Amino acid sequence: MTLAPASPALLLSDVLLELHTQTGFAGVMDALVRGAGRLGLRCHLGSLMRDAGTEGWHLTALWDVAPTPRPMDLRGLGVSLGPFAFALPMTGTVQPLADLLGAAWGTEACAKLTQRLGAPHAVALPIRGTGGPSGALLALLPDPTPVPLLVRLLQHAAVAAAGCLQREAQPSGDGVLDPPALAAAAEEEIARARRYGRPLAVVAVRVERVADLAHAGRLVGRHLGRWERVGRVATTAPALALLLPEMDRGAALDLIARLRGALPGMPMAAAIFPQDGATYAQLVEIALGRGALAMAQAHPEHRPAAPTHRDPVPELTPALPGAGAAAPIAERWTRGAPAGPGQDTVRCPRCLVSYTRHAPPTAPREVLERVRALARTLLHQACPDHPAHLDLPAGDTGPSRIGTDPLAA
Repeated sequence: MTLAPASPALLLSDVLLELHTQTGFAGVMDALVRGAGRLGLRCHLGSLMRDAGTEGWHLTALWDVAPTPRPMDLRGLGVSLGPFAFALPMTGTVQPLADLLGAAWGTEACAKLTQRLGAPHAVALPIRGTGGPSGALLALLPDPTPVPLLVRLLQHAAVAAAGCLQREAQPSGDGVLDPPALAAAAEEEIARARRYGRPLAVVAVRVERVADLAHAGRLVGRHLGRWERVGRVATTAPALALLLPEMDRGAALDLIARLRGALPGMPMAAAIFPQDGATYAQLVEIALGRGALAMAQAHPEHRPAAPTHRDPVPELTPALPGAGAAAPIAERWTRGAPAGPGQDTVRCPRCLVSYTRHAPPTAPREVLERVRALARTLLHQACPDHPAHLDLPAGDTGPSRIGTDPLAA
């Protein structure tokens, strides 16, 4: 009994599945070359990688797909292996090889390579990274007619390669991105969410000690999907931020519930794009503020009794755990006063009553930050006329945009 050959659609699905289940960049390239051979595509496939430090490009691999996939000796190609300057087109259109890489390799070298391989045309698709393209997939073709099947295969391979390179670029010590890399990735994802009208969540996790970042990062990473990332936040106190594309408030709440089981005692909260902020910095600030509120709610002994809007709040003196000789520190809040330079104003989002902080400049910065977090928490709770505002994302008119929502409960 002989089995009927697989249909083209089924074969393509099998090839794409193999691409997206690879755990490393080398595996993606092997799956790409094998898949092209199984689909009967006549071409040469290769990879170009970009050095983020020098901006130089390198030719790292080239394969002859037909009739049997085999790697080619790069040193015998007669072209520069790098570093070279390369203006990567972002459209992925087929063009003459000399037009694509002539400036990098020279027109004469491109002509000799074309004659040797019988592939005068080329297409390059970017492998997108956090700070621009981290590389490109290269296909050398015998004719200029685009092959839709090849283009689709390259698109999927570029996406799979980008994910693998992103994971491989993470520091091996604690498994999280550094603050600049996470911020760059966040702005890229926010731009995509804005363009397509999709949700995005940022979850902040406050860690007690810097030494705990490694353990917390490993535990958080076990709960994240393929395109979700975790990184450090550039704040005085140690903290992690989770970048969660395509995640709305309900899904973020579910994730936080799971994380609390893995990270007991670590305050965490979420901010949602675009409802809570338009930039990564705003979302992180909101999430960290809500985490501070969660800590205050969990430890009422560190929070003074909440006044009401009907009473003036001349002075707040929170008892700060771990502040030592620096505690207590008084901060004066004036109801309805306009904010001046260096002052914070917080406002109840329902009744619009505001308070302005006048802070003493003598305290250490980290102590003042904890005082301000607790004081803003107090002010947002001081609204007996409108308790429902605690269930809404809250904003204010000053630089400290902190509110409460169920994610911080």
